[in-house]
Amino acid sequence: MRLTPYVMEKTAIHNGLHLSLLGPPEVTNAGEIMHFSSSRKALALLIYLVVEGQVQSRQRLAELLWPESDAIHARAALRITLLELRKILEVMEHPPLLIDRNTLSINVQAEVTSDLQAVQTSLHILKTLANNPLAATEELRIQLLTHLHTAVKHYRGSFLDNFSLRDSAAFDDWVRYQRDYWHQSMHMVFEHLAQLHERAGELKQAIEIVSRWLILDPFNEDACQQLMSLQAATGNRIAALQTFDHYRLLLIDEIGAEPSSATIALKERIRTSAPAEQPAKKVPQIRAFSRLLPPFVGRAPEYNTLVESFNRARSGMPQVITLEGVAGSGKTRLVTEFLQWCSVQDTVILQGSAFEGSALLPFQPLIDALRLRVEQENAPDDLLADVWLAELSRLLPELRERYPDLVLPYNEDAIIRTQIFEAVARLCNALAQNRVLILFLDDLHWAHHNLLGGIYYLIQRWQQSCSPILVILSFRPDQENPPAPSLTDWNKKLRRLMPSVVHFPLSPFEPSDILYLLQSLTANIHAKTLIPFMTQFSTNADLLTILAGQLYELTNGHIFYTIETINCLIENKAFSSLQNVQHTHERMKELLRNMLPNSIQEHILLSFKQVTSAAQAFCIAITILGPDATFDQLCRTANLTENEALSALDELQCIGFLRKSARQDEQPYRYLFTYSKTSDILKTTVSQARYQMMVRRAKSTTNVPLAKVFP
Repeated sequence: MRLTPYVMEKTAIHNGLHLSLLGPPEVTNAGEIMHFSSSRKALALLIYLVVEGQVQSRQRLAELLWPESDAIHARAALRITLLELRKILEVMEHPPLLIDRNTLSINVQAEVTSDLQAVQTSLHILKTLANNPLAATEELRIQLLTHLHTAVKHYRGSFLDNFSLRDSAAFDDWVRYQRDYWHQSMHMVFEHLAQLHERAGELKQAIEIVSRWLILDPFNEDACQQLMSLQAATGNRIAALQTFDHYRLLLIDEIGAEPSSATIALKERIRTSAPAEQPAKKVPQIRAFSRLLPPFVGRAPEYNTLVESFNRARSGMPQVITLEGVAGSGKTRLVTEFLQWCSVQDTVILQGSAFEGSALLPFQPLIDALRLRVEQENAPDDLLADVWLAELSRLLPELRERYPDLVLPYNEDAIIRTQIFEAVARLCNALAQNRVLILFLDDLHWAHHNLLGGIYYLIQRWQQSCSPILVILSFRPDQENPPAPSLTDWNKKLRRLMPSVVHFPLSPFEPSDILYLLQSLTANIHAKTLIPFMTQFSTNADLLTILAGQLYELTNGHIFYTIETINCLIENKAFSSLQNVQHTHERMKELLRNMLPNSIQEHILLSFKQVTSAAQAFCIAITILGPDATFDQLCRTANLTENEALSALDELQCIGFLRKSARQDEQPYRYLFTYSKTSDILKTTVSQARYQMMVRRAKSTTNVPLAKVFP
């Protein structure tokens, strides 16, 4: 779920009496400011009654506001002040005060509100969730976010900022108590709201919230630390260090103090730690997004789970997360965003990646993960005893250059493998002392079965030792090596070992995700592309909704196809070229119909070449006969038995080449490609001899009129 709407709501106008108390006090009636310049006591009386919210005795109010007067004069002053207050409030339709001979209170029937209510409601929901996590329904979560955003939006400073009564020490004491209480309350509001956005992967919004917090409360060290961490997590370490320098100078200038040791340690971690880098692929499979890095959307639940797993690992409970998705589904992007956040959390990050053909190098992903970290250690022998350092040198032979005395005992291969992984387990335990270690192994669909068995062993060992380690494993469901066990079966075995394993099959974009992506991009793309287009049509919110729907129809939400199509639109200045014409549903369809990004064509052809010959034949049969062909017609055109065709269909759906299922209203089943232009690509690129042979077979085996089959 996205936490922040794209279009900011307009400032709400309160119909009745509204008190803004967090900051200099301000009272409005239906949006019009009410003036209390002639009587600060009348304003103080109103504020006290609203904040306390209970029936107040006249004696108590007189003693509070006129503590230096005797009872008779104080009651008389209260009557005069009350008359002034009633005169100011007489413009209201319903009297906000209930007055009798001995008491005063606020009329609950009148519309009297304050900016404190959003804060109070937020704290109440947070307390409810803390006491009963099972109460965290989606409705309650939305209420919490709404009230937190409202509280932050209307916060202008400390309670009754610069307001006091010079002749009433009792009232000023009450104000100081309230000021402290609401200061701590807003601390919780800002902190929790920023954390919610951070866990949802919305770092930009979290930075905006904490920046506002620090502006309004410049000496708050927690806010400073949180802002530094967020800035560093986005890769902007310069901004994080500048935040520290500004905070330090403020403390020195104003109170002659230095930041705490925790803040200084955070600064040093940010200064000395490089941002998490993605290991280079040995054989690149898909060209990266080279023109536009899209906003991080559509993965908030997964990102939030990663953060929660990190926190559980920090408490000594090892965690394992498996990410499954077709090529281009955003697995690596999700983890990269998360590791960027982890890079300033005092963690050890180990990354490795398998690649096509890595079965010849069975331990290469693990070697990549360990090598850089071990090279950074001044004394690896402080981490491991010589016997285990020798076993580790089987993976990292450069260790024998540093330690020539290491002795490698001869053993059978099975024993050697066990000892190697035991050495790795011990090394990671040593690195995870007093910090969380994250091991990310990417593209395990290419991994050798010995590596998969080793990962199982490592997780088992770390579970036994309660190590603060988080393991993230990603793979596709399509590229399983013949010697390796089924990744699905291996994943089930892993979950039997550790029932807490979290498995995420990554889903494609929903139409709402594509709409949010388009909306976000309009604020970031150069003025010559989307900005002029959006400026002219900013009042037509339906325009982007139409485009999002057409993109979804074209790509079925496939993340890579969606991003590359948007990139192609931007590169060709398609948006800005339409400024002077009437935009219609048909015009947008025409743009998308005539556009075929090279990157998508390359991806589809690569995927097509990697499937079995039966799956290729089934694809060509769909291309020839269309999505409405029957299963029997496709079998005969592809020259496949029913079992062969079913296996081919399963394979194509598994890798995301075909949509997994039709909509409920699509009967009979339609054989639809995920990318709707796949047929056009295959027609022009597959072997013409093979294509024509299958066309002849289709003509001889189908009863459909030729003009319908072959337009």
